Amino acid sequence: MRKVHLLGLAVLVTGVCGNSVFARGDTDRRAQLLEQFDTDGDGTLSDAERQAAREARRAELLEKYDADDDGTLSDAERAAAVEAGDLPRHRDRRHHRHGRFGGRLLGPCPAEFLAAHDTDGDGTLSDAERQVAREARKAEFLGKYDADDDGTLSDEEREAAHAGRQAEVLEKYDTDDDGTLSDAEREAAREARKAECAKAAGESAALTAPQTFVRGDANEDGTVDVSDPIAILAYLFIGTVTLNCLDAADANDDGHVDVSDPTAILSTVFLGLGVLPEPSTPAADPTPDNLSCGG
Repeated sequence: MRKVHLLGLAVLVTGVCGNSVFARGDTDRRAQLLEQFDTDGDGTLSDAERQAAREARRAELLEKYDADDDGTLSDAERAAAVEAGDLPRHRDRRHHRHGRFGGRLLGPCPAEFLAAHDTDGDGTLSDAERQVAREARKAEFLGKYDADDDGTLSDEEREAAHAGRQAEVLEKYDTDDDGTLSDAEREAAREARKAECAKAAGESAALTAPQTFVRGDANEDGTVDVSDPIAILAYLFIGTVTLNCLDAADANDDGHVDVSDPTAILSTVFLGLGVLPEPSTPAADPTPDNLSCGG
């Protein structure tokens, strides 16, 4: 059996199978495990039966979340499992210290993975989106490591994939070129990866954060005055002005930028005929439409 370095998953299953969990009243889960894995019918799980439960759980998680089919869960794949509730949010990851480490330090960060595959923009991956992501990652891995082009990875090709990923990590983080990562190098690699993913998360949040504007401030100079209808007219009829925030130029909030918007601003500023729709101070659009703001 090929080795899969997911000791954390085994620990999870051990906790589920152990008597300490049963003692807390998880009788339904206990009954389910006994029915499935108590092959000798003695009402308890032997070490061999518990190991079979671990292997089944590990296979189930890999089948569901191992998008690149490399036999391990990367950070992004593990994050998907956590999000779906199939793995706990807080896990002891010390088992990675002496095992294969490519999956943790390579590949997209969770925020990048989400941004790439969250096609409906709801901030989470549906089963369909996760399946598409899985297929895409698998195709990428096959394209890189499926040497015989048979559409699957043999044990040898999987080992080559692991070796290739570890070589990438060593190239990036093995500062003393000794062919392995020392404790200091591993810690530096983890910190660099955390910083990289934090930056990616920040950039993703910035891209998805709602843009703020003031209604009528078409040229975005901080005030609503005569220069704004002039800017809108120049944008509409002369083409000499580019408006960065069409939501701000939509002075009457009808979802369009046209001649009625400079008219609305002039009526408000010079004739005192009512007020422009919100927002009157920098805020997101309270009436979302198809107009853009911020580029």
